Amino acid sequence: MSKIQIFPAESSDIKHYISAQNHKNDHHLHFYMHLSRPLDWVAFKKAVLSLEKVLPQLFSHFKETTSGAWWQESVFAAADVLFYEETEDPDAAVQRALVRKLSTENGPQFRVTVIRHQDAEHVVFILNHMLADGGGMKELLYHLAENYRRFLADPEAVIEETAGSRSLKEVFGHFQLLDKWKIMTDTQENEATAQNNPVLPLEGDDLRPVILTRTISADTFGVLKAYAKQRGATINDLLFAAFIRTLFRKTDAELIDIDCPLDLRKYLNKPAGIANFTANLLCTMPDQQNATFEETLHTVHQQFAEQKDSLKPLHIYYLLDMIHHVFPYPSFKKWMAKLYDIPTTSLTNIGIIDHERLDFGDSEVLTCLMNGSLKYAPYFQVAATTFKNQLTLSTNLHATANDQKWLEAFLTDMIDEFPL
Repeated sequence: MSKIQIFPAESSDIKHYISAQNHKNDHHLHFYMHLSRPLDWVAFKKAVLSLEKVLPQLFSHFKETTSGAWWQESVFAAADVLFYEETEDPDAAVQRALVRKLSTENGPQFRVTVIRHQDAEHVVFILNHMLADGGGMKELLYHLAENYRRFLADPEAVIEETAGSRSLKEVFGHFQLLDKWKIMTDTQENEATAQNNPVLPLEGDDLRPVILTRTISADTFGVLKAYAKQRGATINDLLFAAFIRTLFRKTDAELIDIDCPLDLRKYLNKPAGIANFTANLLCTMPDQQNATFEETLHTVHQQFAEQKDSLKPLHIYYLLDMIHHVFPYPSFKKWMAKLYDIPTTSLTNIGIIDHERLDFGDSEVLTCLMNGSLKYAPYFQVAATTFKNQLTLSTNLHATANDQKWLEAFLTDMIDEFPL
């Protein structure tokens, strides 16, 4: 009888676990894709199960005691992770699948739903955010697509992939001592966070999870990228400018703190495992209602440029990871509660989903999107993903009917802010 595998919980895993415990979000990531034709069920099932090779924690349950936390291997069948539905109302079926909850404590840590409507295929993939951030989830999906093609070509194919390290030491390990000292001492000030959270008219409804999306055409997105480039800015700057201007028009705030996730993979000097390699930038913006869009874009670009090469965003994550490995678990959780705090409002640009790597052979991916955790009010986030030059904005909230109307209006108003 083989020994049950135990995988240590990383400090970033615990961060997301605590966020859910504190009723900030449900720590789930959500992905949807629409394919041109049905998938080969046998090959797809094998590809789904093969993901254990690169992320074995998918087939585990989470254990926490007063002395520590870990992932413990469990036995799950394909029927526990892969589901199939035929429907005449794919939109409703997709929405139901997108908001399904996982059980962290019981596992498994992901769920794939295939929804068939006539000759089209819709696939929803839910992942426990404790295991990966948006960048990690994209890598997981690329493995899924690659292995699917392998099993199509050879049903007896053997997947030789192995899991990489999920530790933040992969990020910090190659820094020189001087840089590590700078990371330890060059802190990002967060004292203003509490007083600069905008008051939004969100009541929340724990039993009513809602995911809302808006898609911008490739032609329109091209115009936006050109506008930003002509002004020395990035498309991320432009999205942030539209987001912050919409916030100010919908609130009485004079100063707003915004959380902006920062991908730490740029610090990796070798490929690592699928994990959470994300830090947070804190951007504090003054009222922009009397500024032109170009002026707001310039202010945003300056803020991000000043922080681009700063080590400040790494401070909390480096410190907490050290505490996690040195101090007893209860002490680590206390330090996590004391040191880690982000604004209630955030914008996350998950970035480009590579259509060349998300290749399911003859079943072409027509559209897809990814978004983050379902928030609990007053937490509010807009996420952005790009696929085949189409931009999709989304927002996720456990929302009342009135909240949903406000969220829909927010996305519309944000798009209206675009300089078109």
